[in-house]
Amino acid sequence: MCILVPAEQRSRCADVGAIFVFTSELERVDSAAGARRAITLNTMTFRSAGYVEERSLQLRIDDETCAVQRLVSESMGGCDDESRVDDYKRGLALWSFAVDYTVKTLLYLSLDDTVISHDRAYSSAPRTFLGLGRRKRELRLAEVEQLYDRCIVGPARATDWAGAQADELGLDGQVSPHWRRGHFRQQAHGPQGKQRKLIFIKQTLIRTDRLAAG
Repeated sequence: MCILVPAEQRSRCADVGAIFVFTSELERVDSAAGARRAITLNTMTFRSAGYVEERSLQLRIDDETCAVQRLVSESMGGCDDESRVDDYKRGLALWSFAVDYTVKTLLYLSLDDTVISHDRAYSSAPRTFLGLGRRKRELRLAEVEQLYDRCIVGPARATDWAGAQADELGLDGQVSPHWRRGHFRQQAHGPQGKQRKLIFIKQTLIRTDRLAAG
């Protein structure tokens, strides 16, 4: 799976533009442990002047209940070289983001009412160019091969839902009707609310009672 990070979010996400996710089984350790799984993440980070930096990290899963961020720390190991501490911290931040972004995407895809729109740019592209010479036809076909099909995951922007994004506060000082975008939240649960679990809050229309006002 390849997850493309929207351009407007990359500045907050270590400039990561794409996350490639691969899963595989490793050789059996022993008869009791069974086959271990591995998840390999490859990231493409966009730098200045069109330079793209690629990184790879393999998460070896022995315990399915292990926290994902703990797997990241264990897979990266420590850093005993003081001259590389800053690079290590940047790498840890990058992989923490990549794993967090991947997990949230997969959690969202597992919901019953997931919003997904399909963009079949490659499948629907024309491949017959009548009236063109061989060279131009080959150029067009080469352009088609650069296209790809994709799934756009998540609800539309607030401006798409409401037509035009209004200020939350109206002229009378009260909150105006608006769409609150879907988001993830750490929900308290368990004894005395001391435990946390990640849940997804669907997009919600706020102040529906004011829709008929005026």
